[in-house]
Amino acid sequence: MEPLVTIPQILVFNAPYNRLQSQEMTLINNTEQVLMFKLKTNNAQHYIVKPTVGLVEPYSTSKVLISLCRFDFQPRTCYQHRFIVESFYIPVEGLQQCDREAPKAFFKRTPRSDMGVVRIRVRLEATPALPQKERLADVPAQAVAEPLLDKQPALEEPQKAKRLRGPRSWFLWTLLILAFVVAVLFIGIFRNEDTSKDSSHSPVLDNGNLSI
Repeated sequence: MEPLVTIPQILVFNAPYNRLQSQEMTLINNTEQVLMFKLKTNNAQHYIVKPTVGLVEPYSTSKVLISLCRFDFQPRTCYQHRFIVESFYIPVEGLQQCDREAPKAFFKRTPRSDMGVVRIRVRLEATPALPQKERLADVPAQAVAEPLLDKQPALEEPQKAKRLRGPRSWFLWTLLILAFVVAVLFIGIFRNEDTSKDSSHSPVLDNGNLSI
């Protein structure tokens, strides 16, 4: 991991450029030593940086405000603005000396081979930054009005109801069929019993005793 990390790593500015607009950058020191930093840009006439030089304590952060001044922006021009953050370690015994000397002079006395460099690109957009409400307009209205989390319970309930109604209806139909079969069997048995009773009580014709 780099000793000094910048957030963000790309600075984005949006039209219109007839106003002053600012971006805050966070410098993160990932070491157990004190880091001294200095910001440079290839277009110093366009930017105001506060502070340009400073210290970042071990495992801590430091804020830098970068402001883009108003200028005549040409949409067809390819702007190559960029920043460089130089940093180097400061021994504990050198802190008092650093306080007495001008920070820029302290940088001049430090060899470039001992410095770390972080490059930051700048992107100048030709369109204004969209407010949050207008960004939501690109999303389908149905998705915004009915989020997926709100839809999910509505989808689950009917499916559960169908699963519950299916076995019950099949069971009821089975009972009705069985009841119908049992009823038919009982009716057939009763009819057979009545037929047998009628045949047992009917008179028997004796051809021998028949007289004319």
